Amino acid sequence: MLRSKTTLSIDSNTRKIELFEDKIIYILKHDNLADYLTYNEMLYAVLRQDRIKPFRDEGRLRLRVLQDGVDEDIYLYDLAVACYMGFIQNSESFVYDVSRFKRYKSAKGLTVDHADGHLQNNTRLNLSLMSRQANSTKASLASRVEIPALLISCYDDGQY
Repeated sequence: MLRSKTTLSIDSNTRKIELFEDKIIYILKHDNLADYLTYNEMLYAVLRQDRIKPFRDEGRLRLRVLQDGVDEDIYLYDLAVACYMGFIQNSESFVYDVSRFKRYKSAKGLTVDHADGHLQNNTRLNLSLMSRQANSTKASLASRVEIPALLISCYDDGQY
């Protein structure tokens, strides 16, 4: 785990990546929005690659990668969960590992949920795999909460 009081920064034309303590802060320069991730060595190695072209799609950060002559689009949260779960074996061939992760999700009928509902919070404790039905149930519950109320959701044994 990275434990530093100084910020390490990598900068390119499209993005800036900062490391601070145990977080990766990924800033897309086009919209200046920051996505937050839990530090993971493999995830950091993948995100540093110049061949990744980031863009935002309905608030979600997507990464376009040229692989075998074909552009592959990967959601940042899919890459993060795949790294956190150990699906990514090699930073250079990560596209194949993410494809394997997506097949796993599809076969099990799973989706990635952001516990707090914030699409830029891709930290380990905020992301979880759950059934699409459970995710819809959570969205239905959350939509009924009105400000100034607070909803703290809990997912246990496949239910909210």
